[in-house]
Amino acid sequence: MTSHYQIIETRSGQTVAELDWAPGEAPVLTCPDGRVRAELERLVGRDLLTTDDPDDFGDPVEEGAMCYLGQRSILPTDPAYLAVLERQLPLLTRFEIRG
Repeated sequence: MTSHYQIIETRSGQTVAELDWAPGEAPVLTCPDGRVRAELERLVGRDLLTTDDPDDFGDPVEEGAMCYLGQRSILPTDPAYLAVLERQLPLLTRFEIRG
């Protein structure tokens, strides 16, 4: 079942894009502004690196971390993808996802 989400720019509260996602499928991003789309595509639809710790699951792993012990790569088709993206997007960009 595909779910529909809005991507909000946190400073203005404006909807800047829409995301359709279903477990097992790659997310589909719809964004009319090319600059915003390019910024969002840094994360949306890409593998996300997160900690494997259930208490911190979804936290981004620092770029350049060389030790992979305790880290997990989440693919866009992974059932946990949306939860990780929801947590990481506002930490790493000026956007958030709302359902």
